[in-house]
Amino acid sequence: MQLQGELIPTKQIELLAELLQKALQSLRRNDGHSAESILASACNLARSPTRPIAIGGFAPWQATRIENFCVERINGPITLTMAAAAISRSPSHFCRAFRATFGCSFSKYVVRLRLTRACTLMLTTSMRLSEIALESGLADQAHLCRTFRRIYGESPAAWRRLNRHSPSTGEFMKRADCEESLHY
Repeated sequence: MQLQGELIPTKQIELLAELLQKALQSLRRNDGHSAESILASACNLARSPTRPIAIGGFAPWQATRIENFCVERINGPITLTMAAAAISRSPSHFCRAFRATFGCSFSKYVVRLRLTRACTLMLTTSMRLSEIALESGLADQAHLCRTFRRIYGESPAAWRRLNRHSPSTGEFMKRADCEESLHY
């Protein structure tokens, strides 16, 4: 497998396969939270060898640590100061390096993570929107609806209806990738 001109080392492929196997086992045990955490680690591993070092940005290990830091705390408060402290940087240096590495501000990145989490929960659970908002780290249902409508152009309930799982066919009625539809 070749990505951006670099070969992924065999050890990383083996570790990726092991993580995916663990996620599958967690899903079979109906442990969605563990599966989601394991899949996030697998995604980070898959992205890590191809991430170029941005001039003035973070080293790859710092970017991975920030991603993991945010994913682990997605349903609680995530401040710029906390994230900067996680990699021992000042908030001002963190802001400049974050934008150079991720191409957006830290707050937009956190909003994207929260909405991606909300989309995943809307597609995979029957939780009420108020519960999804809290589980995604948003203040309440109104915060979820306002932010979701600003980004997606429709309410979470309407998006959920269009994208929900069809019980008769076992497939999604409309495929939608939450991450790719977030435009700022």
